[in-house]
Amino acid sequence: MSRLPHALASGDGLRPQLAELVALAADVRLRARRQLRAAIRSGQRASRPLGRGMDYADSRPYVAGDEARHVDWRVTARSGQLYSKRFEAERDRVCLLLVDPQPVQFFGTRQRLKSVQAARVGAAAAWWAQQQGDRLALLDTTSAVPLQAGRGQPAVMRVLQALVQLYAQAPQTPAGTLVKQLEQAARLCRAGNLVVITDVSRAAQVPATVWQACSRHLQLHLLLVFDALELEPPATALHLSGLDGQQWVDFSQPRIRQQWAEQFLLPLRRLQAMPVAGMHVHRLMSDDAADGWLPSALARVA
Repeated sequence: MSRLPHALASGDGLRPQLAELVALAADVRLRARRQLRAAIRSGQRASRPLGRGMDYADSRPYVAGDEARHVDWRVTARSGQLYSKRFEAERDRVCLLLVDPQPVQFFGTRQRLKSVQAARVGAAAAWWAQQQGDRLALLDTTSAVPLQAGRGQPAVMRVLQALVQLYAQAPQTPAGTLVKQLEQAARLCRAGNLVVITDVSRAAQVPATVWQACSRHLQLHLLLVFDALELEPPATALHLSGLDGQQWVDFSQPRIRQQWAEQFLLPLRRLQAMPVAGMHVHRLMSDDAADGWLPSALARVA
C-alpha cells in the first residue's frame, strides 16, 4: 500500500475520511512489529500448534468460568497473574466492533471531533484484527443487522466505509439501547474480541452483569473517547456551542465543576473500577494516537 500525502492521511478533523482510515494500517503494522521484537527479546513465544483439535495454542488471562484443569501454571508463576491455556479448536476467532454514534460525540476542541476519533479508533481495531488473522464484523446501535464477517483487506475496507458513513454526521434518530446490542454481540461471538466504542454516559448505563456476559467468552475492550475539555475544564467561563444552542459555562464555580465531574469523571472511574474479568477500559482523548490502546499480539483471548 503506497504512502498517502499527509493532508489526506490526517483528514480535516470534522468528518472521517476513508484515506485517513486506510493510512492507519501502517501505524498498526509498525506497532505489531515492535511488539513482536519485544516479545522475542523477552522469550514470550507461544508453542507451535502440533495439529488440529485440542492442541495447545497459547495462554490468556483467566476469565471467570474457565476450567481449573486449563490453568497455565508456568505462565501464571512467571507473570503473577492467573492464566488459562487456549487450544487449537478455539482459533476461529472474530473481532466484532460495536460502535455507538451519539450526538454528543460530534464535539471537539483539539485537532479533531470525538466522532472522527471514534472512527479512527475503530479503523485501528479493524487493521489489528487483520494482523491477528481474525474474522472481522461490525455492529452499530443504529441497526440490528451486523456487517457480514470476513477476513483480509476486503473485510477491513467494508468496515472502514461503514465507519465513514456512521460518523459523517450526528444521528438524527435516537440510537437503540447499548444493552440490547451488547447482548446481541455476546450471542454472535463465542471466541475472540469485542471492541465497544461509545461515550462514557452510555457505557455507565450498562449493568455490570451485561459486561460480565460479554466478557465470559470474549476479550472485551471498552473504548471511551473524550475531549480534553470534558476531563480538565479550565477554571474560567467559556462560550460553548452544541446541538441545543449556545451557552456560557462558568467553570470557575465549584458547583459547575462538580456537576461536570459527575457527568464525565465519576462514570469513568466507576467503569474503570468495575470488577469484570476480561474487560479492559481504555480512556482515549480526541488527539491521541488511534492505535495507542491496542493490546499485544500475544494477548489473544478465546
